[in-house]
Amino acid sequence: MSQDTPAAAPAAPASPADEGPEDAWLEELTPRQIVARLDRYIVGQKAAKKAVAIALRNRWRRRRVEEELREEIMPNNLILIGPTGVGKTEVARRLARLAGAPFVKVEASKFTEVGYVGRDVESMIRDLVDTSVNLVRAEREDEVQERAETRAEERLLDLLFPPGAQTKGKGGATARVKTARRVLNPDGTLSELPGEEDKGPAGDAAPDAPAESDTSAPTPPGGRIFVAGSGGVKAREADPPATGDGAGAGAGSGTTPGAGGADHGGAGSAADSAGSEDPELTVEERRARTREKLRRLLEDGKLEDRIVEIEVDQTPNLEGMMVPMGGMEGMDPNLTDMLQDMMPTRRKRRSVTVSEARRILVQEELDRLVDMDEVVSDALDRAEEMGIVFLDEIDKVAGGDRGGSGPDVSREGVQRDLLPIVEGSNVQTKHGFVRTDHILFIAAGAFHVSKPSDLIPELQGRFPIRVELESLGEKEFVRILTEPKNALLIQYRALLETDGAAIEFTDDGTAEIARIAARLNDRMENIGARRLQTVMTTLLEDVLFELPEGEERTIRVDAEFVRKHLSTVVEDEDLRRYIL
Repeated sequence: MSQDTPAAAPAAPASPADEGPEDAWLEELTPRQIVARLDRYIVGQKAAKKAVAIALRNRWRRRRVEEELREEIMPNNLILIGPTGVGKTEVARRLARLAGAPFVKVEASKFTEVGYVGRDVESMIRDLVDTSVNLVRAEREDEVQERAETRAEERLLDLLFPPGAQTKGKGGATARVKTARRVLNPDGTLSELPGEEDKGPAGDAAPDAPAESDTSAPTPPGGRIFVAGSGGVKAREADPPATGDGAGAGAGSGTTPGAGGADHGGAGSAADSAGSEDPELTVEERRARTREKLRRLLEDGKLEDRIVEIEVDQTPNLEGMMVPMGGMEGMDPNLTDMLQDMMPTRRKRRSVTVSEARRILVQEELDRLVDMDEVVSDALDRAEEMGIVFLDEIDKVAGGDRGGSGPDVSREGVQRDLLPIVEGSNVQTKHGFVRTDHILFIAAGAFHVSKPSDLIPELQGRFPIRVELESLGEKEFVRILTEPKNALLIQYRALLETDGAAIEFTDDGTAEIARIAARLNDRMENIGARRLQTVMTTLLEDVLFELPEGEERTIRVDAEFVRKHLSTVVEDEDLRRYIL
């Protein structure tokens, strides 16, 4: 969806509560502008673009009508008629992306009548709601992405540089902790010295009094002793005073449990140097300085490969354990969720790199910041008001004149099951009930064997607009190769650039590619623009295989090059190798 800034909406009868960001965005898109945007990706098919542009604009118009009349305005569903490869699916998909609307594509031939083995027609509405939930959730996550990254960074710093060991009991009393003494040697290493257990509130010492440690243990010359006890962490100089710049809080060294390993190199040295700047600083101030240095190392990407330990939730995956039988898919959409809630969630410790830990922690913070109840509510509304369902291969469920027995019975049953969905009904999903009254349905089919009039009359009436798409020829193929933003020639240029090679397509070379593709469609099955994929792959097969070992770094594709590499394709009457 484009990021153009929407203009301010003019006064209209619609209630402000009914307006969303998509309304302001669609206000800018007149039908003519919608067609212009579709032209960037789709060649030709003016009639189809015009029809879907009007349908999309009418959705915005309906939301601006007074509420009493709004419910009476139904969408004009469409049937797109045309052979494969002419852009039926692409028109609907680009329209949905343009509007930021939930979109789902389904094949009507996969559905079966209720009571038969297979998917029921309501499953497409459930898929639409799931798509809508994912769409809204992604938007909400984008809004809080920066906050989540900030909070994840703080948690990463806690892993690399854990908080102090002092704890408080009930009533603010200091809990019993083990007195630990660490000696910072002149060479920057740390040594543990034996300590004693502090006495709690019931002991002789006051709760907040500094811990008295046995100082008779040998201390390396020039070392600094750190004592962690019930009164906090205290530091004192050994005789003679330390002169190196490796002094720092013991908690900041790489040997700190939970810091991700025994030797943290950059993390440990940052902690040591932070504490050496001013021996008069309190432990809290030293820790704050060390934390800021670690923060800068994280921001510079110098700790990405360090190993840390994190705890992650481990929930059994019931989706793979519960494979629904045919016809039972929609029996109870909430069954999996209910079983998921019953299963206990376990916390598992994992050793991962800082970069992987950041990704996991950011996702956890996003889960906390995003209100899923609000997401589901907005997603249900968006699916009902803006959802687009593309029903492909609708011609495959048209019975025609082949009689009313055998598989035709199931085909007609599928059509009758589609009726209430297209007309408007309530469908139960795992997120709640969804009304299908205002969902836009776009059906499509080649109708080679059958015709739209072979559909049952009731279903024909639900698709009042029919648009025939034109077959594509040589001229259209030239435009498809060059004009769209995602044209095939642009894609192949980008692919070869990754190997340090450049490819140039001349005008006569492009015309020759289009001529051969059109000729193959005439001689074999007409698969439309998809034939260009086959021709381009065969044309550049040797080039793609030789790179990057090949010496040739600039390839010029002209008419002679095309004829040389595709001559066998044109002359071969069998052509089985090149049929999609």
